[in-house]
Amino acid sequence: MYRTPLTFAMSAAVRRTLRATPLAALLMGAMALAQPEPPPPPPPAEVDAGTPPPPPPQPPRKKPPPAPDAGVVADAGTLAATPSPPLPHAAIPRPLADRARAFFTALLAGEPGPLVDQAELPFFLEDKRISSAEQLRAEWLNQLRNKRTDLLSLQGFEVLTPDEMERRFGKPPARLAGWPLRTGRTYLVVAKLSGHAAVALYHEIGNDWRIVAYHD
Repeated sequence: MYRTPLTFAMSAAVRRTLRATPLAALLMGAMALAQPEPPPPPPPAEVDAGTPPPPPPQPPRKKPPPAPDAGVVADAGTLAATPSPPLPHAAIPRPLADRARAFFTALLAGEPGPLVDQAELPFFLEDKRISSAEQLRAEWLNQLRNKRTDLLSLQGFEVLTPDEMERRFGKPPARLAGWPLRTGRTYLVVAKLSGHAAVALYHEIGNDWRIVAYHD
């Protein structure tokens, strides 16, 4: 046997297969092999769980209104909202308080002597004008007998200026219009006798305080 014809036949079959393969397919395969591989994507960044996120931006603060200038007068609303300070009470002279206490003690004890001794003439008892010590003593005896002041008790008294008296209780009644309320240094002693008010009018005369009017 001879092997030469078989070898020749196989070579011819290979040559026919190569000629039958398209040239374009071979070229594309060669180019694909020659193309470099793309780089791998970068790994995701690690998040630090211990770091808090940044705080949101704060809104701008409002500026406070400017303080009013000292020379600017406040408006009516501001004045209405501001309470006015209380009026100062006049200082009460100690000798006047002692005189008033002695007067009301004698009145409740039914003793006319101290009442006459303290009085300045002319004296106004209610709306009656009295010009002599004898007449005043008689009037006091009549008052003490009719009103039974010995049954009353002194529960304290308050000393007021005429302006303070008018602000608190209003103007005096017309029948007391003769009282010298605006003469010299004057105080009104308002006593509480068993719940009933009694008023004594005092003037400063020299270095002494004298009662010039009384009303209950």
